[in-house]
Amino acid sequence: MLVPDEEMRQAIAEGRDFMARRTPWPTNCQTLPEHIERLRAEGEISDETAGRALEEWRPKAVGIA
Repeated sequence: MLVPDEEMRQAIAEGRDFMARRTPWPTNCQTLPEHIERLRAEGEISDETAGRALEEWRPKAVGIA
């Protein structure tokens, strides 16, 4: 979930990678892998589903560490 702050807005406007932050993430932000892991840990999705979701996401996340 993305809760944009001024640093993110400026990075996006300038075409920079907004994931490369100089300041802490805003409250309630999480990456997709963090969300998938939370769902797996809470038993909402299986280990297999989590692994498949992460594998499908990674190739599309060009430029995101």
